[in-house]
Amino acid sequence: MGDDATPQNDPRLILVSHRGPVQFDRDDDGGRSAERGGGGLVTALSGLAGDLEQARWVCAALTEEDVAVAEEHGGGAFALDDHVEAGDGLQLRMVVNDPEAHDRFYSIIANPLLWFVQHELWNRPEAPDLTRREHDAFELGYVAVNHRFAEVVAEEVEAAGGDATVMIHDYHFYLLPALVRARCPAVFLHHFVHIPWPQPDAWRMLPPAMREPIFRGILGNDVVAFHTEGFARNFLLGC
Repeated sequence: MGDDATPQNDPRLILVSHRGPVQFDRDDDGGRSAERGGGGLVTALSGLAGDLEQARWVCAALTEEDVAVAEEHGGGAFALDDHVEAGDGLQLRMVVNDPEAHDRFYSIIANPLLWFVQHELWNRPEAPDLTRREHDAFELGYVAVNHRFAEVVAEEVEAAGGDATVMIHDYHFYLLPALVRARCPAVFLHHFVHIPWPQPDAWRMLPPAMREPIFRGILGNDVVAFHTEGFARNFLLGC
């Protein structure tokens, strides 16, 4: 945890997303470059966080230079405004994951498995043939990365005295809410799912060993939000 973790400057708002507001790399001259993260989610959250004091953004270290920056700050948070223009109160904490675990988490489970299930791109005759590869990727990738993020988020909540609002984003972190709740029972957890939530039958494409932890995890939230009433209705039917 960063050296600035004191009661007077600990964050009350903690944002959690896979991609962060900035990505570090090396330019052609070998110097460090910092570019704003792409995508609508990052743009929207950057605007929100920039208008709030004492906000902290937890995201994955995705490049080698991200990892280097995270390690330079001892794995703790640092002021984003030191690198790109941002709100004065916004700090960034990049989570370093085991590369193999992260690849399983992202490239096998989150994309494409959960993405395909939630967009109903499979039907029964075309259901995915889940092998030991996918089962291992869930346990050693998706579960492992969610546990790692939950540890970091819980540290941030505890540093804020346990009274914080955590805004979790998207399908990468379905297990995280229940894990954080178990350690920080008083925290307020809000989860926005930015992709469709399908009808219950779509989730039967996944074995119980995957499906049940996903539902138990997301039910650890105080609020779960979707883009449409239909997605919200599907969620309630599935629960």
